Amino acid sequence: MRMNSLACRALLAATGLAWGAHAAAGVVTYQSQAAFVTATSGLGAAQLSNFDAAGLLGNAYTNSAGSPSFSLSADSAGPATPYVKGGFWTTSGSQYLGLNNGDGAFLGGDSLTFNLTGSVRAFGLYVITGADVIAGDIGLTMGSTQMSNGASADRSDGAGSYAYFFGLISDTDLGSVTMKFGDGSFFMTATVDDVSLYGPGQTGTIPEPSSLALLGLGLLALCATARRPHGKPVQEAKV
Repeated sequence: MRMNSLACRALLAATGLAWGAHAAAGVVTYQSQAAFVTATSGLGAAQLSNFDAAGLLGNAYTNSAGSPSFSLSADSAGPATPYVKGGFWTTSGSQYLGLNNGDGAFLGGDSLTFNLTGSVRAFGLYVITGADVIAGDIGLTMGSTQMSNGASADRSDGAGSYAYFFGLISDTDLGSVTMKFGDGSFFMTATVDDVSLYGPGQTGTIPEPSSLALLGLGLLALCATARRPHGKPVQEAKV
């Protein structure tokens, strides 16, 4: 079956879009856990840390769920280290990640870094805080990628606590991820819960540039054939 000119243009345009998507592929950010979960459906099995075992973790803590994994390092104005406890509303169970300070939480100006180990292609978590937080108060940094909370939280307890979701998906391994809880110019308390990590994709992988190039060459050849004048069929000479 020969392709008409319109079909050729459509296919070549689609190939160009696919190439552009790959060229522009890097890190995609999410502020909705539902959208993040849908987008990670083709990735490896998740490693979830919901911090439902209380205790002092410290800056040397490494989750033991397997690979991929993470270790923690906190930067606080006071002598505080990562600590798991309960008392505030959280997104799963009754425990969450905070600091071993008087509030049991991260305060304005504190930061928390997740040092990712193994091959991590997707990272997500909830930051839970109060009604005094506005858009842009909480920030995430991963290399050159930066994102901050929006004006609306992903979840709420309906009584003044709000959970903001931060998610990253990359076509290459992620490095360390740092959460910044305010700039220290105002008072806030924040906790963390439901940290999820995903390994490389098992399905739905983006074609490599070489594959797209071969596809484009094949389509060009087909389109060249389609544009060639058909002419009249050659008749056999009558004897």
